[in-house]
Amino acid sequence: MAALRQIRCAVLPMLALADTAPLRNRWLPWASALAIMAVACSDAETQQAVPVETSDPVSVEVVAGALEMPPPESEPDKTELDSQGYVVALGGHGSLTVVGTTVTSNAVVDSALEPLEVWVDDSTGPTQTGRVKAVLRRSDNVLIVAENGVFHTLGAQLVSSPVSDALAGVDVRSMVLAPTAHEEIWMTASDGAYQLSYGVAAEGETPVGELHKWTLDGTDAASLTSILPLGDLVLLAYGGALYELEVGAATAVLIDHDFGLIHDMTAGPGGVVHIATSQGLYERTGATDYMHYTLADGEGYEPVEAVVLEPTQGTFAVTTAGMLLARGGQAPEGVVTLPTPEAPRVLGANDIGMVWVGDSEKVYGMLLGAPISFAEDVAPLLETYCMSCHTTGTDNAPLVNFVDYATAVEYANAILQRVGTGQMPPFGNDPVPADAFETIKRWHEGGDNP
Repeated sequence: MAALRQIRCAVLPMLALADTAPLRNRWLPWASALAIMAVACSDAETQQAVPVETSDPVSVEVVAGALEMPPPESEPDKTELDSQGYVVALGGHGSLTVVGTTVTSNAVVDSALEPLEVWVDDSTGPTQTGRVKAVLRRSDNVLIVAENGVFHTLGAQLVSSPVSDALAGVDVRSMVLAPTAHEEIWMTASDGAYQLSYGVAAEGETPVGELHKWTLDGTDAASLTSILPLGDLVLLAYGGALYELEVGAATAVLIDHDFGLIHDMTAGPGGVVHIATSQGLYERTGATDYMHYTLADGEGYEPVEAVVLEPTQGTFAVTTAGMLLARGGQAPEGVVTLPTPEAPRVLGANDIGMVWVGDSEKVYGMLLGAPISFAEDVAPLLETYCMSCHTTGTDNAPLVNFVDYATAVEYANAILQRVGTGQMPPFGNDPVPADAFETIKRWHEGGDNP
């Protein structure tokens, strides 16, 4: 059984600053006003029992074989940066890359790490984040949960985040943004899984956020190692046990398979999920179908420490041997060798194709992808998931040519809203996979690159 604890939080406007000159910088030159918000949470809680069943045995195809790395002369160039403290979290938005360490938050600026300063209007608040716990890419900034509070980026500086009060008392370990039209953040914490979601308020009403705590009976809440929302379906990894949670139906299933210790998960192209484990790389291609790449010869395994999606290329993963690239239905390929790790490593990517590896007190950056473009990345998705109806008028769909760049830009917000809320494609059609939605979203948030 599983229990759901719900806390309702109201987002309230507190202050508007007319002069943000100290906050203007090359990443946000147009900033002229900043709305500072606070989140007011009530003490109201509800409890809901969620049945948990064990799945039938899943189909797992094992593919053995050591990873072959390219010769050094054909590997991509690596940028190596020294950090103050151990690197524990990475994230990015646009060209900005945030490096969270055991000391503070930093930004990659001109091939160096510079501490991110917290903007305060008095002398009592912290000027730096302190030890970082988690970093998350959002639609218009990077969210940082740290020792001194919750912050988000505003250009090259930080401000206190609207979600600070909502997350007060939650010992966050990692965060993932759900592929939904309205912000929904899933978090691993020392006492289980949390979901923070916001809807759209009616005109004249205050937006209300809801903080949910999900706890599965029979599991050690502190052993939650990774979480991955895929719309209404959420994957939760407790050590080596993988659960599928149907949020709307409030049911959960334990997948009947030993994955080893699950370190990390991400949704790759085509709705494929890649799972980094102590037994290699797993690839979830359907509800009951998995590929298991051992990445080693014979009966051994090459552990995979972390995975990250780079939208234009696929899923990058890091092993002792180095970096690999995984695409659904294809054997992983070696990309670049890395120094022998000195500590558990983390991965991150920004929106211009840079992939970063954090290892102890160093960060390695490589240009492995490219900025998301309409012609190469977005138009094919709109053709696949939209045009079958919008070309013919099927299901009363208006005739709109979404593969035309100007039209797609005009309708981008509507596309994201309707796909993100499940209105489109209509019932009976293939849904838009989480990774495809994320690609369209990042393209639009990044400036509608042709």
